Amino acid sequence: MRRTAVTVAMIMLGLVACKKSIPLTPEPPAWLDAEVDELGKQTAPDAAMEGELYRGSSPREGLGQKFNISLEKGKCYNIAAVGDQNIQEITLYLWDPSGSRAETERGRTSKTVLMHCPESSGMHEFEVKPTRGNGHFAFGIFAKAAPTPDPEPAPAPEPAGPDLSALIEKEAKAAAPGAERVGDFFKDSSDKRDWFIALEKGYCYWWIGAGDPEGISELTLYLWDSNDDRITQSKSQSNLVTIGHCPRTSGMFKFQAAIGSGDGTYMVGLYKKAK
Repeated sequence: MRRTAVTVAMIMLGLVACKKSIPLTPEPPAWLDAEVDELGKQTAPDAAMEGELYRGSSPREGLGQKFNISLEKGKCYNIAAVGDQNIQEITLYLWDPSGSRAETERGRTSKTVLMHCPESSGMHEFEVKPTRGNGHFAFGIFAKAAPTPDPEPAPAPEPAGPDLSALIEKEAKAAAPGAERVGDFFKDSSDKRDWFIALEKGYCYWWIGAGDPEGISELTLYLWDSNDDRITQSKSQSNLVTIGHCPRTSGMFKFQAAIGSGDGTYMVGLYKKAK
């Protein structure tokens, strides 16, 4: 009885051994290449095959074969592998140029597709391993352009803040009705700032300053003549300030805006009208 049991066990081991190692046919089946092409087109219809098909074989179950393949950053790849009639399952492995495992695809049939979008160009190592059965296999590399990443969202616009020019224009209509603005507004945010301007005899001028109402609570304007003598000044207890002058002679004058309390942006508008 014991001898019979041993004999049965040996027969079973022999059957298992035969199952794990089926003799290879001299040539792969003629249909194998067409199956790879069809699988690639099914899984990536907008991709094109790069280069020729790769072919290999495994003399026993679980024994893989490695290949060196060149992949490029900026592309996405579908690597489609198909085994012959003696292979029931295929697993695919991919390593990046640094030798790190990039992808693993464990197939449940004789047809398996591994997808990868490399982060760097170079030679990658690729392995085809029949995990059930053994025999001939082939694979093709199908490539397409990697999807364009979504653009970075535009930064949120900065708060518009107060319209200082509108505040100045409003003050000008009240302080100097009929006067016209001379040039652009003068703008700064430092503690104080000097500007030089040419004034003409026969006109009266008004300097109207406005500061950020949320940051400036005291603003001052000063005016000097061409001899650097101070002519006038006005220190306001708010963010609005005005000075005026009617020069007796034409020449270059200097005016200054200074923050007395707080901080922020301020602007000055210069207006004139004939006497």
